[in-house]
Amino acid sequence: MFGVLIALGLIDELVAALSGTADKPRDPALFLVLAPIGAFCLEMGARLVLARRNRHGSLMSPMSWRVLGSVFAAFCFGIAHHLERREPR
Repeated sequence: MFGVLIALGLIDELVAALSGTADKPRDPALFLVLAPIGAFCLEMGARLVLARRNRHGSLMSPMSWRVLGSVFAAFCFGIAHHLERREPR
């Protein structure tokens, strides 16, 4: 469901940008970040709904699990770095 919402939001922003009705132009990096996340969520949602497993009996290949784990680890380290560098209240 999350992937569908991201996809609909991206389509809406793209249509508004192409038709010139956008209130404020969005940063292109937003699309470059949200498009892969939306595609990943759509694929995983479809695999879950259709109960499609791969030859490993899993939703993703072992390499995909490693990449996903690395993304989560990088996100956690990024948040920790941000919290460490911010000014105390």
